[in-house]
Amino acid sequence: MAILTNGGDRLYGGPYFLISCSLGKEVGWIGTSLLFIANISYVVMNCSLIGETVTRFVHSVPHFTPEFIANCMNGVSNEFHLFNNL
Repeated sequence: MAILTNGGDRLYGGPYFLISCSLGKEVGWIGTSLLFIANISYVVMNCSLIGETVTRFVHSVPHFTPEFIANCMNGVSNEFHLFNNL
């Protein structure tokens, strides 16, 4: 059960220990490697989706022009200009 819940049973060594004790060291390495690759791909997909969401939000708001972003990065205060146009 701990293998299916992403190694929730950490007291006994996690997925590798459970798989290797049950099915052998070779299968343990393969199973743990597959779980590692699955977790890494899940993190990469989440990061790309967050980046895409932020990019779509920034492009959908008309007040985020390149000049506005450059002024914000240079320390020029545009809060009044931004909220005045709303």
